[in-house]
Amino acid sequence: MEIDRSLHLIAGAIDSPIKYTIEHHGPTAAYVSESFIHLYLSHSKTPSTDTVFGFPMPIPSVIVPNTEPIVVHAIFPVAFAENEIDHVWSGDSFAHLVGFIKYRDVFEDDHWIRFNRVWTMYGIITSHFGYWADCGEKQDNQQD
Repeated sequence: MEIDRSLHLIAGAIDSPIKYTIEHHGPTAAYVSESFIHLYLSHSKTPSTDTVFGFPMPIPSVIVPNTEPIVVHAIFPVAFAENEIDHVWSGDSFAHLVGFIKYRDVFEDDHWIRFNRVWTMYGIITSHFGYWADCGEKQDNQQD
């Protein structure tokens, strides 16, 4: 899974848009049984160990091999205060994006992919440009 290198936080808005891409490289179809994604802000760059509840990903229930990447434009129903967003842009707080996809292959074996990212700005804090970097433990960013 690839996550777009953009972060749009709008003060007071009930929608925080994120664009991410899912690519399936396996030789057979993937039957998605469960997924979630969650965006939150924290004063720590280290991800929270609390149980995180997210929203189901708006992705197909069957992802066939050798198809174009699935580009998802997700809107998170989360409102952030202006000062919370200012803290992210100043580097005093961090935006985290976590989630997983659980799927079954044609042989009825279960698999999953888990991701945990933190928004990391390119050196110049006033630019707001950056990327989603892996965050947390190894098992927070892997698949089986």
